[in-house]
Amino acid sequence: VKSPGRRKTVERDRKESIRKMTRRL
Repeated sequence: VKSPGRRKTVERDRKESIRKMTRRL
């Protein structure tokens, strides 16, 4: 299901994932 709210959550999760990866480095 594609929803604007879900899309925002995915973008936020993606940003958090990148931040976590950078933090690990």
